[in-house]
Amino acid sequence: MDVGGTFTDVVLPGPDGSLQTLKLLSSPDDYGRAIADGVRSVLERAQVAGTAVDELVHGTTVATNAVLEGTGAPTGLLTTRGFRDVLNEGQDESRSHYARHRVAPTLA
Repeated sequence: MDVGGTFTDVVLPGPDGSLQTLKLLSSPDDYGRAIADGVRSVLERAQVAGTAVDELVHGTTVATNAVLEGTGAPTGLLTTRGFRDVLNEGQDESRSHYARHRVAPTLA
């Protein structure tokens, strides 16, 4: 399942390799509603009981979009010893996050 700001996608793989898929509008006022509706719908269409599902995998861009757009609530980040580099990652404005060879910023 992938929940985005606009659409929610649900995929149910069958034991024979078939896929049941569904794309529906997300419900930004209550993202859980689109999730529940999508899962219920795809299970009904596949005639599968919810108890037969072993695993639910959820991905989302909702939080990422809120951070990028500056529309989320003010937030802070606390780290524990050994994770100081995480603070630098958050301040890195370069586009090289996924580069294979990247020069690390100097720690202050």
